[in-house]
Amino acid sequence: MVNSTQVTKSADNGKKGLSKEAKRFNSLMEQIKKKEKKLEEINNQLDKSLAQYHEQVLPLVKAWSKERIHKLIALSQHLRTEPMSNFNLDLLMRYVFDECSEIDELQVVLEPESELLEEELRQLDRFLIIKEGGNPDEEQKSKEEERVARLNKTKAYFIEKMKEVGVELNLDEVHEGLSDQEIEIRLQNLVHEATERASISAEEPPVNNRKKSKKQLEKEEALKRFDESKENSLSGLYKKLAKLLHPDTSTDEESRDEKSELMKRLSAAYQAKDLKTMLVIEMEWLKVESNKIELLSEEHLAYYNSFLSKQVNELQQQILALPYEPRFSPLTYFIGDPSNYKFWNLTTATYDIMDNISDEKKRLEELNGTVAKKKKAIKAFIKDQMEMEEAKRLFNALDGWF
Repeated sequence: MVNSTQVTKSADNGKKGLSKEAKRFNSLMEQIKKKEKKLEEINNQLDKSLAQYHEQVLPLVKAWSKERIHKLIALSQHLRTEPMSNFNLDLLMRYVFDECSEIDELQVVLEPESELLEEELRQLDRFLIIKEGGNPDEEQKSKEEERVARLNKTKAYFIEKMKEVGVELNLDEVHEGLSDQEIEIRLQNLVHEATERASISAEEPPVNNRKKSKKQLEKEEALKRFDESKENSLSGLYKKLAKLLHPDTSTDEESRDEKSELMKRLSAAYQAKDLKTMLVIEMEWLKVESNKIELLSEEHLAYYNSFLSKQVNELQQQILALPYEPRFSPLTYFIGDPSNYKFWNLTTATYDIMDNISDEKKRLEELNGTVAKKKKAIKAFIKDQMEMEEAKRLFNALDGWF
């Protein structure tokens, strides 16, 4: 493949060496090449880690989650049947729901264990309402009404916000019959799709309604003309190459097949406004040395450079965002911050989960054992929750100093 320095030697025939825009052009092409390589490397590393997770860690995660669910069911039954102080009851309730949240983070759906836990939590909720002198059925009805009202308010908010930018958003398929997680996913998808369809600008709106100055208007007009020139330049290159690479211009089958493949790549690159790929396609087809390529003007190079610069920035954003893609979320529980993907350690994760499974089995045996063992388990749960909450308080306090 011809490298980027073969695109242009100079925008000025009378001067030796590369022009300023030509140097920038070659630099941007090199940056894109490096970032594309880095993006591929990160994606391969994350895919490899995810494959390891599904093959070797996920079975252990499922076993661990099952033990935790059975422990929580036993603990909940204990809370409903055994007398204890309000302080300890509140503390242990927080322990139960914190544990449920952590199980949800692992994104493991287990049947029938999950259904058994849901039913037990409903029983525990009714117990607490009755304990406080309330009516469980009325409380449940009130909660459902509040949930519907909250959902309608959320839908109205998104519809109004999208209307402000000229987009009609239909959220009829988001309803109270869905789970909270399903509602969240559908809302995100529908808003994203509507935004994509309308090609909404990511730029922030003006902070006030002041009349723009003459200088601001001139600047905006200049930027508008420059953007139009960029679009025309990209379109011009596409038309030129499309004419050159059209399969109907071929006289033999081999050439026709080659042009057909290049044309597919060209159309995809033009659709994505990927100038770098379009230029590479041009060089691949021409197959000539740099001294035979028609020199590009500074103006055209400036247009190209503006596209390439944007492409560099977009690649950098993709590099930063890749570890946060939902498909890699199972790893997040074990590495904390997704940007720490390099520190994924299969062996450490495996041994940690095996230790956790052993601990959960021990706690469950205690809850199902003698009165003395039950008391021991309850004390351990209370201690764990108090230590966890104290750690959170310290973290929040320290976080304010940074």
